[in-house]
Amino acid sequence: LYSGYSKKADFPGQKQKVKISKYLTKYVKAGELALEVGCGYGDNLAYLANKGVRVVGIDKETGNDYADYKPERKLDMIYAIHLLEHLSDPRGFIVWMLRNLTDTGRFVLEIPCLDDPLLKLYDSKAYKKFCWY
Repeated sequence: LYSGYSKKADFPGQKQKVKISKYLTKYVKAGELALEVGCGYGDNLAYLANKGVRVVGIDKETGNDYADYKPERKLDMIYAIHLLEHLSDPRGFIVWMLRNLTDTGRFVLEIPCLDDPLLKLYDSKAYKKFCWY
């Protein structure tokens, strides 16, 4: 899946920026099944897989929408990093997550702060449009 996608760039001259959210290991153990929605290049997936976590990643850019994804079994953890603010139905996404988690499953959402300096201090119209389209 990632052989060609990892070379993708959204803007001319853009270089891949590796962001590994190491805090995720607090919420999932080796052997558990975790799903990243909006996995991008798959950096977090690779990091967790190296820790022994069974991982699955879906991304709309690769034609995989979360609403269409049917896991083989209930998941131990679902996480989405900087995704919720881009969804037209965030409440529906949370309901979907709850339906697909085990009874002891967890979800982790990382979202930008409403008091981001680009919004509050600099009033960046471009950033507003990007975050809240």
